[in-house]
Amino acid sequence: MKIHAFIDAENISQRLFVEGCSRLQEDHELVQIDVFGKVCPKWAAGHNYVRAFVGKNSADTFMTAAIVRAIYEEAEIGGVAIFSHDRDFLPAIKVVTEHKKRVFMVAARQMREEHLKRLAIDLGLIDRIDIDPMGAHLVCHAMLSSKELKKLQAYDMTTCFLKTQSGLLEVPFARGIDMNLFCRLIPLTEIRKGYGKTRKMKDILAESHLCVRQNRVYIDIDQL
Repeated sequence: MKIHAFIDAENISQRLFVEGCSRLQEDHELVQIDVFGKVCPKWAAGHNYVRAFVGKNSADTFMTAAIVRAIYEEAEIGGVAIFSHDRDFLPAIKVVTEHKKRVFMVAARQMREEHLKRLAIDLGLIDRIDIDPMGAHLVCHAMLSSKELKKLQAYDMTTCFLKTQSGLLEVPFARGIDMNLFCRLIPLTEIRKGYGKTRKMKDILAESHLCVRQNRVYIDIDQL
């Protein structure tokens, strides 16, 4: 089957992109890969980049419009692949399935079936490709306590990249994650290398486009 892939670069990691494409290509042909975001990530070089430049959620808006346009203009494709953790693409998924095209949802976490059922989306046309955000390719810190594990279950986990002296590290992340819990998940010693002992962790994270507000960690979209 010929598949047109749409990538939300504002919340998809390199590992998810690479592994998701690899799994799709096992049985299908990726005829086009479009990447949406305020900036083009290095890992997306060579693919069609669409600069989404209006507002914080502009990638979602541009991508939704592109998905719908593809359904009407690309008769040769049998479906679309959506790389994103967001629920904002439900209306686009509805359009795709109404035209009897398949939707391949590629994410570290998947939206619940009830969200799809509310729009009467044909679940028979939905294929889920789950990528484990806590997989072996990630750098993760020490064993968590039972209390910390319980806290972790409250988050929709994905990944982010942190700058270090030795390069980029992909680590577990969730939007709004507790700062103390986040620091338990990441290799602090390696990340702190090269910084003075008095350098605050929130300032170090800022260099990786993360910000801390009310002791919670977020991606600093305004600085991307």
